[in-house]
This record gives sequence, C-alpha cells and structure tokens, in this order.
Amino acid sequence: MAVRRLALVGGAVMALVVVVLAVLSGFVRPPAAGAMTPAHAGDAFAALRILEDRVEQRVGVDGTWSAGVEGAALDVGDGVRTDAEGFAEVLYLDGSYTRLDGGALVELVRLDGDALAPIVTVRLDVGRTWHRVQGVTGERGAYEVETAVGTAAVRGTAFLVECDRRPVC
Repeated sequence: MAVRRLALVGGAVMALVVVVLAVLSGFVRPPAAGAMTPAHAGDAFAALRILEDRVEQRVGVDGTWSAGVEGAALDVGDGVRTDAEGFAEVLYLDGSYTRLDGGALVELVRLDGDALAPIVTVRLDVGRTWHRVQGVTGERGAYEVETAVGTAAVRGTAFLVECDRRPVC
C-alpha cells in the first residue's frame, strides 16, 4: 500500500514538473491578445491556427489531406497533422486548445455543448500534443484525448499526451 501511494505521489509530482516546465518554456500559453480565436471561423466550434508551416488538414474521415488553412473551421471527423517541422493549434469555442508538435496526427471525434459546457474528444494517432483546458463548468462538459491504449479525461488543466507507434500507443 505504501509503495502504491509513493508511486502515485511520484507520478503526480512528475506530471506537475512537466506542466511547470511547459509553462516556463512557453509551450503551454494562452493565445496572445488579438490572436485568432474560433470566433474568426464563423460559428465553428473549433478552428485551425498554424504556428509553423508544414501543417495539413483533412475534411471528414474520408477526405484527402491538403495544406492547412489558417483560421479554417474544423468539425467532427476532420484531421490535422504536422510534419517533423510543423506546429499547429486547434482552438475551441471556450478558449481551450490542443497544440500539435512536429510529427503529430489528431482527429476531432466529438465537438458538442457550448462555451460554458463544451464536450471535446480528440484522438491522437501519433505524436505529441499539449492541451490547455479551460475549467469545464457544469456536469455536461468534458474534455478527452483518446489514444489506442487509453483515454485521458480532464475538467480544466494543462497536460501533455505523447503517443508513438512502437509497438502500440
């Protein structure tokens, strides 16, 4: 029992260290004043923000990949991917975001609710993503990141998810 508690405390401390380092390094930060928000994409629940070129987007699950468009509205089934040098964000209605590091691939699985109780589910197929989730209010709100081996569900925090294909993620 004591070993398990120590492992849980150690894991929590490590997660805190990762978040603090991310904030200090500037990787997890809110968009700058005047930066693009989902409102710039009309009534969309999510929008694409390109931080470094080499970003592609896919419209729908069966769509083809094309060059990412700054401010493009994103919907359920859409995908965003970056090559080794690309860097992008998916901004959500409530101000939360998913930041894709180089070599990442995500798909939007669920976008529902409203700015006070958003429901967001993102699938990370490969790569590293940082997430900044505004405090989800109400019982209906949820923010989840799915991978092949598990799902992270949070209600308001900053966190990292990394998934590689050796052998499964």
